[in-house]
Amino acid sequence: GDDSPLNPSGNLIVNNIQQLYESKRTEWTPESIVDDILGRKPQKDLTKSPEALIDKIKKLDNLMVITDEAHHVHDEDLQWHKTLMSIHKALPNGIDFWLDFSATPKTQTGTYYPWIIVDYPLAQAIEDRIVKVPLIVHRIDKKDPENVSKDNVIQKYGDWITASLERWKEHYEVYSTVGKKPVLFIMAEKNDYADRIAEAIRKRKDLGFKNPEEEIMVIHVKSKGEGETEIKITEKDLPKLRELARKIDEPDNKVKIIVSNLILREGWDVQNVSIVLGLRPFTSRAQILPEQAVGRGLRLMSGISPDHTQTLEVMGTEAFENFVRELEKEGVGINTTKTPPPLPITIAPEKSRLVYDIEIPHTEFRFSRNYKKIETLDLSKIPSLYSSDKLEEEKKILLKMEFPVTETEVHQVAIDVTSLPSGRELVSYIVREVMKRARLTCEFNNLYPIVERYILEKCFETRIKDIENEKLRKNLNDISIQDAIIDILARVTGEISIETKTEVVKLDSFKLSSIPPFTWRRKHLRCKKTVFNFVAVYNDFEAKFARFLDEADDIERFSALADKFSIDYLSSRGAIRLYYPDFIAVQKIGKKKVFWIIETKGREYEDTDRKDDAIKRWCEDITKQTGQEWKYLKVMQADFEASRNLKNFAELVSERTR
Repeated sequence: GDDSPLNPSGNLIVNNIQQLYESKRTEWTPESIVDDILGRKPQKDLTKSPEALIDKIKKLDNLMVITDEAHHVHDEDLQWHKTLMSIHKALPNGIDFWLDFSATPKTQTGTYYPWIIVDYPLAQAIEDRIVKVPLIVHRIDKKDPENVSKDNVIQKYGDWITASLERWKEHYEVYSTVGKKPVLFIMAEKNDYADRIAEAIRKRKDLGFKNPEEEIMVIHVKSKGEGETEIKITEKDLPKLRELARKIDEPDNKVKIIVSNLILREGWDVQNVSIVLGLRPFTSRAQILPEQAVGRGLRLMSGISPDHTQTLEVMGTEAFENFVRELEKEGVGINTTKTPPPLPITIAPEKSRLVYDIEIPHTEFRFSRNYKKIETLDLSKIPSLYSSDKLEEEKKILLKMEFPVTETEVHQVAIDVTSLPSGRELVSYIVREVMKRARLTCEFNNLYPIVERYILEKCFETRIKDIENEKLRKNLNDISIQDAIIDILARVTGEISIETKTEVVKLDSFKLSSIPPFTWRRKHLRCKKTVFNFVAVYNDFEAKFARFLDEADDIERFSALADKFSIDYLSSRGAIRLYYPDFIAVQKIGKKKVFWIIETKGREYEDTDRKDDAIKRWCEDITKQTGQEWKYLKVMQADFEASRNLKNFAELVSERTR
């Protein structure tokens, strides 16, 4: 903010880099012809220099630059780098001396910069007791949850949240004896998740919070866009974040827990963070270094005797733990590219290719739902999942603490699950997940009593009187038990409510040439025997197979189907799903034509057999109703690539049907 002129030498400029950006220059546009003639009005404050600071700096003869958080400077896309390089080019001899300081002197791929002259590694800093000792708190008996959403984030991450809160309570008790307030920092993956987690913690009565709204803070962060690393704080939260960063360590500050998708990066001079809970994935694509994720939490709390060892407990999912363990790997980089993906193309039928058009029958669905059948579900025919002994098992969260530098185990602890959702909340969650997994659209109220009755009467091979039974709630709070119940009930409710047509009826048909132009961002190739300008494929194998069809002397016409044709099938989980085959081809055998639906497979996945059966039945029904011959063929990649010198489609069929 100092507008005084610079001396020819002896200037010390301490400034934020943003104040030097070229964009800080005030643009001026004349508002009238008089303004255009007379020019810009003189400024009212005559003591203020009309010259921008960056322009003053560019007139100096010599310049030394010292940068902090310098790992950002060498990204050519950032304004910071562009500004310094513009100064370098403007000076007669360029910047004379440039000195970088950074706690993370690495590229975003983790490779150290080659111009490092002094390195002070984390292990040495820990030994010298100038940072906290990081401890990885590992959940012994828990795998990372899958299919996390805002609706189930509390159920999926419930044990991790409970474990972190129990550790924080112990920290709070210990640090209170030396007049300090430890802070728990929870990194969520999304803003919605952060809101749900904070809401759940605020409802807990065992934390002793007097004003949960003030003591648990949520900070929302929005990203600049996919593939970019810089983050933006929303305008609403920026003043709050600045206040937080400045005062959170003060004794009278009430914030004890922060929940955000923000990571502890530059600008967070917070000393009191003693536990970091990571509930978000970190990958090389995210361009975040382990030091950036937890480094700020390593700062020592002031006013504590060096006789005491301060620790930073880092806990979370296995993916987060593995990420943090990278702290001591040096010089290992993964090359990344900032080359944008290829531009999308438009795929469309061409009038000159109508000779290769194919007409495909459109049929009714084979499967439908009759939700009244769910009411007839016989619970006695659904097997029990657990013995009654399961209810007597202790449900504890087992934690193991390790020093990551030497991978030494420091301590183990078993935490009781003291805060449990109500039985009705747990059953409600299970009901919603059953409906989602089986794709049921029935009324929640119709399914809830069936699920509750199964849990109380059958699931544990014993009758339980009350859904609020504490032992039962501890079991229902276990993700593995939840998943087992959801899986079996989704399957049986899905199957009992299904009504199946023995034969699907052809309603009408459509020609490939009637498909409107569509955008395609994946692989594509030019072929002759198709009505489209390009063949849309998903991978190299499909491209190779499309080329084979185009060159086979007995294939008259063909097309990749992309997502333009589908039939329904019943999944192993009881859900009605759609199956999208890969290709359609017309084979000429003498005067006869055979219509083939073709699936190419690299490997088999769940429900592949059900899709096969569904399309085979569809082909049989259409053949019967139209008089045309429709067949199905599945081509495995390994088999196709093992075949040599296939001249036509008939040879391929012969090999596959031996």
